[in-house]
Amino acid sequence: MSSNTTADKIAAELHPLAQAVLAARGIDDIAAYLDPQYNESLHDPYLFRQMGEFVDRLYAAIQNNERIVIFSDFDTDGIPAAVMWHDLFGELGYENFEIYIPKRDIEGFGLKPEQVEGFAADETDLIITVDCGIRSHPAIELAKDEGMDVIILDHHVAAEINPPADIIINPALEEETYPFKKLCGAGVVFKCLQALEADERFSLPDNFSKGQLGMAAIATISDMVPLVGENRVLANFGLKILRQTTRPGLKELYEKGRIQGRELTEVDIGFTIGSHINAASRLDQPYAAFNLLATRNHQEGKELAKVLNRLYRERKRRTGKLKKEVATRVTDIGDEAAITIGSDDWKPALLGPVAHGLSDTYDRPVFLWGEMNGRRKGSARAGRHNVVGMLQALEDSFLHAYGGHEMAGGFEIGDVDPDDLAKALAGVAADHEIDGYEDRGDPISLQLEDISWDLYDSLERIGPFGVGNEAPLFRLTNVNVDGKRVFGAGGEHVSLTLTDGTSEHETICFFADQKMKSVQSGQSVAVTGALEKTTFGFRRQLRFRMEEISIL
Repeated sequence: MSSNTTADKIAAELHPLAQAVLAARGIDDIAAYLDPQYNESLHDPYLFRQMGEFVDRLYAAIQNNERIVIFSDFDTDGIPAAVMWHDLFGELGYENFEIYIPKRDIEGFGLKPEQVEGFAADETDLIITVDCGIRSHPAIELAKDEGMDVIILDHHVAAEINPPADIIINPALEEETYPFKKLCGAGVVFKCLQALEADERFSLPDNFSKGQLGMAAIATISDMVPLVGENRVLANFGLKILRQTTRPGLKELYEKGRIQGRELTEVDIGFTIGSHINAASRLDQPYAAFNLLATRNHQEGKELAKVLNRLYRERKRRTGKLKKEVATRVTDIGDEAAITIGSDDWKPALLGPVAHGLSDTYDRPVFLWGEMNGRRKGSARAGRHNVVGMLQALEDSFLHAYGGHEMAGGFEIGDVDPDDLAKALAGVAADHEIDGYEDRGDPISLQLEDISWDLYDSLERIGPFGVGNEAPLFRLTNVNVDGKRVFGAGGEHVSLTLTDGTSEHETICFFADQKMKSVQSGQSVAVTGALEKTTFGFRRQLRFRMEEISIL
C-alpha cells in the first residue's frame, strides 16, 4: 500500500470536521502526523555537537566518584528535569550528588556567584545547570576559577558571548547543529538520557529514557514551548506514561485535583498538575514539588500532595487578589503596543500567571513588575511577540538582568524610571513579532449535534494542543440560551445550556468577561470555542469551552 493510500485511509477514519482542521492547517504527511512512531519521530541525541563530550564527562565523574551538583531552575520545567536527574542517579546507584533548586524570590533565577562559593566549600567537582545557566557568566567564571567543571543544559536565549562552561547543550544557540530548536529544559535533559542509555558503559535498562517521558511531558506542556515537531511527540507519548504512572505523589495529586489519571489530558497538565508545581515554586517551596514527583513512598506522596494542594490554594488566593489590583491599572491602554505596569507592593513571583492572562486578553506582550528585597523584578508573557528579543533590545539602557524564551521571560529593572521602560517596550514591540507566527485560523462551523465523542476522539489525534498547535476553534451560530449558571468563589465562571430546538449541550467559560456574564436565558447567540474532555469530579464529560460570544 502506498504512503498516499495509507494517508487517505487514516484521514477517512476521522470525523469530517477533524479532516477540515487538518486541511486548514496544511498537514502534509497525514499518516506520520496522526500516528507518530516513537523511534522514527525523535532525532538522534548525538546530533547535538557536544553530546559525546557530555556523555564522556559524566562517565568520568561517576567513575571517579566526583561530587556533582545538579543546579535546576525552580519552575514547571526545571523541577521535572531535576527529577529526571534524581531518577538517573538512583538507577545508576550513584550517591555523590546534590539536587539544588534555588528559591525564586530569595535567590532569583540562574546560577549566582554566592551559590558557587557554597559548592566550592563542599568540594564540588562538577556543576550541571538545568533549564538555566546560559546567562550566568559571573557565576560560571567563578566556578572555573575555583577548579570546577561546568555543563550547561539549557534552552533559553543566549547573550552575544556564551559563558565559559566546559560543555553547553542548548538547541537555541545559533551555532548548535541539533535540528529541532524549541525543546524545553526537560526536553534537553531527556535527549541527554537518550544518549546515556545508548552508551553501554552506563548499563542503563532498555527504555529507561522512555520511562522519563512523563516528566518531559509535564515540562513541555507547562513551559509554553511550541507543541510541534519533537515537542509534540514528547508530549504525546509522555501523556501515555502519565496516564498509567506509578509515581505515588502524582497519583495522589490526581486525586486532589479530582481528575481521572487514565483519562489525563494536556488541559489537566496545564491547569492542575503544572499549576500545583508552579504554586510550590512561587511560594518559595520548590522542594515540595520536587519531592512529590520524585518519591516512591506512598505515605510521603500522600502528605506531599496535601502540601501542594494547600500551596496551590494559597497561591490562587494571592494571585486572585493581585489580578484585581492589576485590573484597576489596566483601564486605559488604548492602542499601546505593549502593556508594562508594576508596583513596589506586588510580589514578583506571582506575576507570571497574571501577565499570561493579560496577554491572552489583550493579544499583546505584557510586562509586569514588583519589588522584593529592594530589587524591581518582573515577568513577561506574549503570544505573537518575542518578549526576550524586546528585553534584549533594551538591556543596556533599562535592565539589570533578563532571560527566557520567545513567549515567556523575566527581567530586573535597572536604576531607571519604570514609565520610561514602558514607553521603550511599546516602541520596540513592532520589531519583535515572531516570524511565521500563526493564529488559530478562522473557526469552523459546528452544529450542536456534531458535539460528540467521535469528533473529540478524532481531534485528539491532532493534538496534544498548546502553544504552536492550538486547539481548533469552532463556531455555533443561532443557538438559544436555555439556562445559565454562574459559579466559582467570586462568580467568575459561566456555564450556558445551549439549544437549537433539536439538540442541547452545556458550555462553559472560565474567568468570563462582562459580555459573557451579561447573557440571559432566552437570548439567541453565536458562540466560538473549542471542544475538550474533562474528568473533573471523576466524571468523564465532553464540553464546549466558550471563548467568544455574540448576542444576536
